[in-house]
Amino acid sequence: MDSAERRIDEAIGLINGARSLPMSSSCVVNRTELIRMLEEAKAALPEQLATARAVVEERDALVAEGRKEAERIAARAKKERAVLVSETEVAREARRESDAVLAKARRDAEETRRKADDYVDLKLATFEVVLGKTLEAVGRGREKLMGRRPIAELGGEAPEGAAELPGPRPAERAGKDAGKGEDGGAGEAADVPEVDVSGFFDTSVIDADRLRTLNDPD
Repeated sequence: MDSAERRIDEAIGLINGARSLPMSSSCVVNRTELIRMLEEAKAALPEQLATARAVVEERDALVAEGRKEAERIAARAKKERAVLVSETEVAREARRESDAVLAKARRDAEETRRKADDYVDLKLATFEVVLGKTLEAVGRGREKLMGRRPIAELGGEAPEGAAELPGPRPAERAGKDAGKGEDGGAGEAADVPEVDVSGFFDTSVIDADRLRTLNDPD
């Protein structure tokens, strides 16, 4: 390219240094020398143009590669951004679901606790009623048993107006006397009237140990 430019510059210098014609813009130049300069410049152009074309093509290739790389980077960045956004949304959804599950678990636990409290309260109330009725039955049974004992065994006299308990019948006394030996000792067991206390308390609710505890609280 420098050779062609140099030849063109020489041709321009030749024309500028040519002798001008009077009263005209024309000039007189050496035709042969000018043609030679132009032909040399023409001959140098193809090689230099090819070099320039190669440079331009290389530049275009570099530009295209740079554009492709930029597009790949942009696409990768967009994909990574989408992944990050997706992961963030997944994390948010997971957090929302975990909060919902935790809230439901708390509600269920509170409901279970409330039902358990209600159940225990109902059982205690039922037991309280049964226990009260049992204590009343035990009290009535003890009162009836105490009422069957002779007044003298209670360590006092019968109050005024109190009905005297009937004593044993003659046949019962004879049986008791017959049960004693000559030495005054005890013979065969005497018949003792049985006392029915089955109606005084519910034996399905309170057993013998509980009854003893109720009769003898100390």
